[in-house]
Amino acid sequence: MSSNTGNIMSMYDGIKKVTCPSRKQTAPTKTKTGETITGSSIQTDTWVEHYHKLFSSENTVTMEVLDTIENVPIVEELDNELTREEPSKAIDSRTNGKAPGNDAMPPHIIKHGKPAP
Repeated sequence: MSSNTGNIMSMYDGIKKVTCPSRKQTAPTKTKTGETITGSSIQTDTWVEHYHKLFSSENTVTMEVLDTIENVPIVEELDNELTREEPSKAIDSRTNGKAPGNDAMPPHIIKHGKPAP
């Protein structure tokens, strides 16, 4: 029926449901004792415990440790004002047909809305 109406996406979804039914799978996880667990609720509890321990401990940084870190050179060009061409060039370099970013704007819309030079 979808093929008769030209609804290709619906037709594809129907074929996909029939030929390859989806399965929810989770990769096995190991506990800190090395025991393999596969139950999703137990895995979730294990991850909660892991991150709770990871982020609840306090870290101490000493000046000796900071002094061992190599200094990164300063890039003076980053302080310069943008030219009119730089944002335009960045917009033009975006690839059409890609998924929208956090702003929910597809690249072709951004390109189309760019002011004329």
